Amino acid sequence: MSPRRLVPLLALVLLLPACRGGSDAPAPTPEAPRAGERPGPPKPRARRLPTDGLVQPQDLARYLGLPEPPLLVDVRNQAEFDAGHLEGALAVPVQELSRRLSELEAGRERGVIVYGRSGRRSRSAASILENAGFTDLARLDGDVLRWQDEGRALVRSEE
Repeated sequence: MSPRRLVPLLALVLLLPACRGGSDAPAPTPEAPRAGERPGPPKPRARRLPTDGLVQPQDLARYLGLPEPPLLVDVRNQAEFDAGHLEGALAVPVQELSRRLSELEAGRERGVIVYGRSGRRSRSAASILENAGFTDLARLDGDVLRWQDEGRALVRSEE
């Protein structure tokens, strides 16, 4: 096909979708349920945590300072947690996570940030939580090792 015939055809293909509807009026909104009808499923809450699934250590304080902060979950074992953890963290070893999901229910609304020592356990924990339906979920980038390498404080459990 010659370029002379191709140009008008291409213009038609590009302009045709723009001509549909022909109105600048906004699209109609769904109707509210009528009396006696059940509303549809609730709309998912907007994500507050990063969409790439990683919270940078320097940003953690901002997330934890929100009016309803996400849950901060340490997925290392109890001895590691007791030796030093991020302030405000909940200790739920990754091996126990599936059995202890009920303790994290607030995280369905508020979000959950998980961390381990180097990343292996936090990746496993994030996968378990995602499979359990948690949608606002992130890992602390670099986990505890990066946190410490950057000179950030850990708190020890009281004995």
